[in-house]
Amino acid sequence: MKTIIIYHSECGHTKRYAEDLKIRIAADELIEVKKMSFKKLKQYDTIFYGGNIKNNEIVGLKKLMKYYDKLTNKNIFIFGVGMTAQNNDPYVRNLVITTNDLDDKHVRLYLLPGGININLFSPLKRFMFKTALKVAKKNDKDLGGNSSQQDMAFNMLLKDGIDLVNINNLDKMVSVYNKVKDNG
Repeated sequence: MKTIIIYHSECGHTKRYAEDLKIRIAADELIEVKKMSFKKLKQYDTIFYGGNIKNNEIVGLKKLMKYYDKLTNKNIFIFGVGMTAQNNDPYVRNLVITTNDLDDKHVRLYLLPGGININLFSPLKRFMFKTALKVAKKNDKDLGGNSSQQDMAFNMLLKDGIDLVNINNLDKMVSVYNKVKDNG
């Protein structure tokens, strides 16, 4: 069974999952979404797509899904990588399904915790993000929030970012892939 992993990664967290997944399932190819084409997709039996989640939308997924009707005989696995550690929350899952128009699609969806590193953002995006954080911090203090915890979280986010990536988060997806492959 020929397998390809396609990904979009803004801060590197999705890319790390994609690279670890390639090793764990011995995928044939790993590419960024910008290099994806329908001609390439036709060559594979199983397609994995991973992208970061922004406003409940898996970034870049629309490019793959425009070919969905032509991929009826393919196994499609999708993993969205976001900041939340509550990825088993049915409400979050339903938001992602609805936002990405996956209700009537036969795909396997996995939500994985990722992270954020604003130091990797463009200068304009980094400025906007820092400004939004400062406003949120001020508003929370005005409402009586715990300033020492906020300061610590704010400084951590600005200095090193937040990284929730753990290779073990791929276990369920790898297990399902192996069952599909064995029954294939």
